[in-house]
Amino acid sequence: MPTIKGNEFEVAEKTEHYYWLRPLRRGEKNLTPLSFDGTPIEGGLPHYHYGAIFGKLREVEILEAKFSVSQELPNGVGIFNADFQIFANWQKVRGIGIYCNQERIKLIGGKFGVGDTVEIRFLENAT
Repeated sequence: MPTIKGNEFEVAEKTEHYYWLRPLRRGEKNLTPLSFDGTPIEGGLPHYHYGAIFGKLREVEILEAKFSVSQELPNGVGIFNADFQIFANWQKVRGIGIYCNQERIKLIGGKFGVGDTVEIRFLENAT
């Protein structure tokens, strides 16, 4: 499946509790729609409070936001803390879901219609 290139998406499907977003620009093929340096990223960001990267990296960059890998599992998967907020068209939303073998991302929150263009941004929490 192709990876996401950029931070703009089209609302492909609307359900009662979430939206499925299709990237407007696509990159190389990978296991998940988000990757960093060709390494797949997965998780519920930030609502599951962490994300995973399927490789031995110390830092992850997602949609121009950088995060440090805080734990490495025995299988080589890196865990990073999802200590940030996500905005879709400047509306604060609960988060996004990134799944293996799914070319779309799930957007939880916001008010959009099918066919709308949505721009996703991350904002680090103040500590």
